[in-house]
Amino acid sequence: MAVAAGDGSVSETTMTQMQELASVWVFKRAIEDNQTWRNWEELKEDKDRQGKTFEEIKNIWDKVGNVTWVDDVDDQWLQSFYKQQEALLGPNGIGQPKFTTFVRSKDYISPGGKKSKETFMEWVSELVNERFEIDNKDNWNPADIWLIQDETKWKDKIKAAMKDKRRSSTTESIEAQLAEFNAIFRALYRTRQIVGISLKKVSGETATYKHVNVSAGFFKKLDSIKMTQGDTKCSLGTQTINIKKDRKTGEWKIDQRKAAKKRGKTGFQTVDSQDTSIKVEDDGLITGEKETYRFQIKANDSTKKAGSNLKFEPTAKGAAAARMGKATRELVFDLMKSPKYNIYQYWKPYKYGSPNSDPTKYQHYPITVQQFTGLDRGYDRNYNMKGPWKEYFDMLTHIKTNGVNIGANNPFNAILNLKETFENYSQPWVANNKCMQISWLYAFYQLDQEKRNDFCTDLLFLAAKEGKRYGPFGKIF
Repeated sequence: MAVAAGDGSVSETTMTQMQELASVWVFKRAIEDNQTWRNWEELKEDKDRQGKTFEEIKNIWDKVGNVTWVDDVDDQWLQSFYKQQEALLGPNGIGQPKFTTFVRSKDYISPGGKKSKETFMEWVSELVNERFEIDNKDNWNPADIWLIQDETKWKDKIKAAMKDKRRSSTTESIEAQLAEFNAIFRALYRTRQIVGISLKKVSGETATYKHVNVSAGFFKKLDSIKMTQGDTKCSLGTQTINIKKDRKTGEWKIDQRKAAKKRGKTGFQTVDSQDTSIKVEDDGLITGEKETYRFQIKANDSTKKAGSNLKFEPTAKGAAAARMGKATRELVFDLMKSPKYNIYQYWKPYKYGSPNSDPTKYQHYPITVQQFTGLDRGYDRNYNMKGPWKEYFDMLTHIKTNGVNIGANNPFNAILNLKETFENYSQPWVANNKCMQISWLYAFYQLDQEKRNDFCTDLLFLAAKEGKRYGPFGKIF
């Protein structure tokens, strides 16, 4: 998806890269060059001989985003950068240690920065992959930038501490070594030798700095927090669509123009929502503030017509109203398999009546109306529902009985809406993902209320990367 920046637009990935590089540059100026500003306007006017803070931010926009800075569009980012450094250096932040390395990645070197074949970000990513079989660094530590004192020294010490420690490839030994690795990084964070920081755009009056996975007190607080799982919505209600025949191919397709304007005669029906939403509430007994979260369970890429696997992503309201990050898929599935819940056994895709298929793969769910109804297996295409859709009817009946809002009047109508969505003129990839969601919910609702509360609490911590399994970091939001 493209976003407005400067005198043009850039991808969301590029925009993230631009703002993180600019943030780390502002942090460098504030800490290493001891530069201070009373407000974001002063930051914009900072053009001293040492570094020209704003000039370099404009250079990042030009070199990385290939756009020219435009005040009306981009001043919001200067406001965010100013608030971030204010929180970083404030009483609840890290103070002002004498860092020597300020780094995101090697794709851009700011003035005074040293070129390197491998930055700390890339080095630690390779290390956790090799040592702990974590193929995505963010699944260990979501830090976007790193502030370091004497990078070479600490790289050598970390490698020496971990040398020949792992004796086997068992899960237990990996977890034990990861615990030791995290303990080293927590000590380095507390002494301000290596500090990783996760950045979120600041939209409020001030920014907040949070120390995550750093102290025993933090973990004790986590152990005390208990969320309550509230209402769940997996809507398969009716949304009217209009279709027209393509003059060249003769195929029936959605009339996007009429659908967008919601006019025209009553057309075919399809499901009215692409995702599943689960409400999770914190009573505030520990934090002092009540928080409400919404977990969205949906396609990893809702535009991918070939199909897409599930992602689990929470949104918080109030001061933390921002995407917290996706809960790592593999860890969610591990959580489902754990003896504490043991619900993975109930997660069955039921494609062609094969409950032993891998439930995490969209390929193991119906992708065509023929597969959904069982027509490709010789079942009559009518409403006797003897094919796979009978399995989904039963699962919908189960979750509706347990209080899930399915949008439609009853499971039968929901199935008909889902069947219509599988048609070629509609969105079969959406229906495919809805089948995954229904199957997942069916497994989830094998738990009683207390265990669902515990599961949602663990799921939230997975998304926030909070817990002893994760590395320490500071979060600015």
